[in-house]
Amino acid sequence: MAILIRLFSKNRPDYLIADGFLIGDCVLLRPLCKAIEAKSSNSYYMGGTHSKFLLEDIQLKIIENQFPWATYNYSYKNLCKQLKVWFKIFLLQPHTIIETRGDLRSILFLYMACPKKLVGYSFTGGKTFLDVEPEDDGKIDSLGKHVERLTIALGLEYVSESIRHKQIFIKPKRIPEIGLSFSGSQVLKTMPFQVAKKLLEILSDIPLKLSYLSFKKDFFFKANQELLKGFNINIVPEKNFQGYLDILKTLDGYIGMDSSGGHICSIYQVPCMIFFGTFSAEYAQPIGNPYFIPIETNKDYFCRPCNGSNCHNIKYQSCLNDISQIVLEEKIQDFIKMINDRKSYYKP
Repeated sequence: MAILIRLFSKNRPDYLIADGFLIGDCVLLRPLCKAIEAKSSNSYYMGGTHSKFLLEDIQLKIIENQFPWATYNYSYKNLCKQLKVWFKIFLLQPHTIIETRGDLRSILFLYMACPKKLVGYSFTGGKTFLDVEPEDDGKIDSLGKHVERLTIALGLEYVSESIRHKQIFIKPKRIPEIGLSFSGSQVLKTMPFQVAKKLLEILSDIPLKLSYLSFKKDFFFKANQELLKGFNINIVPEKNFQGYLDILKTLDGYIGMDSSGGHICSIYQVPCMIFFGTFSAEYAQPIGNPYFIPIETNKDYFCRPCNGSNCHNIKYQSCLNDISQIVLEEKIQDFIKMINDRKSYYKP
């Protein structure tokens, strides 16, 4: 075994960024990835299949893997894959491993593979296994802030604007195309029907091309296809991640729930209007995009301290239903202005 380690670790990576979670996390980690790219030509990033597309302009080697506790996939096949990934890290023996989520399970997985220099948070435990933990006031600020503190703790420069891709896609003058997605995560479910209807009524009075980006677990699309057809909306059929990305990065604007789409918009500086009904508005909102508009409820619901775990079905519907027609109209006016400002700034 020692011979194998020496053989594989002759060219030991300087850094391994261990994400292994979801799309939004990968996007928010781009400033850290770029800071490491500027310092090292031999580093790795571990994340889902989406990582190779979201980081394609950054020179990091990708280990495709999502932790079972991120995807809730504890199948025999996936557990065998985890063992292979663990063994790969064990052989690579990176000089510094960065655990990005403060998850005890991830920390133990990495520590047992390579107990070298492990940097990260201990939000759910594991402090004794960390060599460096960024300064933290004990509060959960936001994922973006966590990444900033990690970067600084590594002695690197954090620049939020580096979340941008090297190439921004702007099509020649035409009717602006707006992408729509009214489903969030499993917990957050869908945009309330009445809110979606009010939104579509306002948008239909503006010269826009509206395209609904459907996906496999799209709760809204399955239940409300008639509503979308009534507004003559172009339905974009389900695609793989690369196909979805190719469409989203060429849009003039995007309107959706607190999902991955808003984060991807940050990479390509696509104007986006994102609906938030829970604590996610502060914790997981996109960063580095000057063309981002959040829409939040003004009500202080008692369910908010649950961190979103109770924000579904009736509770979640009531949480967003208080958004008025006037607020929606004002936000959409700002949104259209952003689309025009972006076209003026990034001339095709």
